Amino acid sequence: MLNSNKRYIVSDHKEITSIDELEIIWNNTNDAIFLIAPDGSLLKANPAFEEILGYSTEELIGNPHPPILPTLQKQKGFLERMKKGEIIKYHEAQQVTKEGKVIDIVSSYCPVHNHNGELVCTVGMYKDVTKQIEAQRKLRESEEKYRFIADHTSDLIMILDDQKSITYVSPSSEPLLGYSSIECLDKNISAFISEHDILSFMNLVEQLEKTNTVLETELRYKHASGCLIWMELRGSYVVDENKKRTIIVSRDISERKKYEEELRNLAFHDSLTGLPNRYYFNELLKDENEKV
Repeated sequence: MLNSNKRYIVSDHKEITSIDELEIIWNNTNDAIFLIAPDGSLLKANPAFEEILGYSTEELIGNPHPPILPTLQKQKGFLERMKKGEIIKYHEAQQVTKEGKVIDIVSSYCPVHNHNGELVCTVGMYKDVTKQIEAQRKLRESEEKYRFIADHTSDLIMILDDQKSITYVSPSSEPLLGYSSIECLDKNISAFISEHDILSFMNLVEQLEKTNTVLETELRYKHASGCLIWMELRGSYVVDENKKRTIIVSRDISERKKYEEELRNLAFHDSLTGLPNRYYFNELLKDENEKV
């Protein structure tokens, strides 16, 4: 029973009749529910109908071509389908509200016939999915943007699963490591890291997963030609849709390492003779003293 405050009051759930159930659904659902006459005019609509579309039932009752249905040319075909008993489920479309706003909807239509097989009315339902569609669009645009960046960056980007297997690698893997993206996929990252660095790298990744901090280190990747490539590595650990992933971004620092080695050599060797200089011997003596 609906009281003066528009609340349903019953002493026990057993008192709720089928009519009560339908009335509760009709008045409280967030979806627009409406009844369409065989000629296409509106017979009745629930409160959510006006909230979503902006039209009151009174505005549209008797209108043989209500703006909530397809255009006049398509409406005839739609009504014929209803007369034949066709049920339309989950039809994605766009609808224009009374204020002129375009919204995305999922519509369903179910015809109701009498015992003689004649169409009595059609039950229509609109679910407003504008926010969901917009969220999907933004997500798709974001994914496309980051995919474009990943596919065109000179850095090496890898995504690892919880077994450290590569689930994504940027196309830069080929110019940097000599391996195509396809050759890298589904392989464990350890197959591409120098044996001298693999243990420390795995320890760092394990620490990364435990602390959820950013991993920064320098290590050597194995090139397809057999040489080693120094990389500056930055990693992060993310949990997305209950999937654990490690994102690794690596940058080639081979030239920098080469210059550092040259500077180190100049610091410890005479520039004319190439022999170790006094600074080298002082450092060597210092190391030996510390061992004693």
